[in-house]
Amino acid sequence: GLGSNIFNPAMVGRAFLTVSFGMMMTTWTVPATIAPTMPRIAADNTIHARTQATPLAWSKQAIKTKTGAKVVNEQFEAAFTGEIGGCLGETSTLALLIGSLYLLIRRTINWRIPFAVLASAFVCGAIGYLTNDAAYISPLTHLTSGGILLCAFFIATDPVTAPLTRKGMWIFGIGVGTITMLIRIVGEYPEGVMYAVLLMNAVTPLIDRLCKRIPA
Repeated sequence: GLGSNIFNPAMVGRAFLTVSFGMMMTTWTVPATIAPTMPRIAADNTIHARTQATPLAWSKQAIKTKTGAKVVNEQFEAAFTGEIGGCLGETSTLALLIGSLYLLIRRTINWRIPFAVLASAFVCGAIGYLTNDAAYISPLTHLTSGGILLCAFFIATDPVTAPLTRKGMWIFGIGVGTITMLIRIVGEYPEGVMYAVLLMNAVTPLIDRLCKRIPA
């Protein structure tokens, strides 16, 4: 019933669409009609046709070829302002940070989960980057690419599907960030946010049971 769902509804819906309509969910269509207002997209049409227009897809190619990560890192500014390809709601780091700050100031969300998600993702990204900066993009590029910021502040913080305790929130956030990065770096799929959230949703009841209940 309402307020008793185990899994995040948005992530379940996206998972269903990805499985059912994989081609439509992952194919990049060049935005010819809006390209003149977005110079970076217009200039990079050739690259984007090959990499599905997202830094994470390009990053996955860099991991396979062991080269090209530095080119992805150069898109940091474009990712911050939203002049890159990506799913709806995840392309502008600046807009996401403004919205996130509003939620934190209003105390609509608890800061522990977003901090744990981003910190664990940063650490995992830094490990790969320090290992081989030609194959792995920088941790900052990871944080400004894909749905990690959207997930950390707007999805993982869902009070119904997230743990209730302070310790549980830390465990949940670290799990989401770590699984996301493992899929990005080791897995075949460019983005792992959806799967990370669903997997951690599945173990949230266990986390709540094992952690001492201290109201956040």
